[in-house]
Amino acid sequence: MTRRHNDANILCLGGRTIGEWEAIDILETFLNTEYDGMFHDGSLNLIREAEEYRMNDNVWQEKPRKISTGPLADAEIFDRSKG
Repeated sequence: MTRRHNDANILCLGGRTIGEWEAIDILETFLNTEYDGMFHDGSLNLIREAEEYRMNDNVWQEKPRKISTGPLADAEIFDRSKG
């Protein structure tokens, strides 16, 4: 389902919870499953946009702001809630 819905390219299996033949069956199914597209494209595009924003240093280019009250007064922080 992760391959069909999310176009996943990574498969993780628990070595202590799945037998050898079952793991092979799961792997074969994973590799032979095509991506459905359409319905899930919107969600995947949102993830892709967030990754592009976070991975190209845009987040780190903003200037820190000062906290003016409370126990952290005068501390410099970055507001990561914007992106």
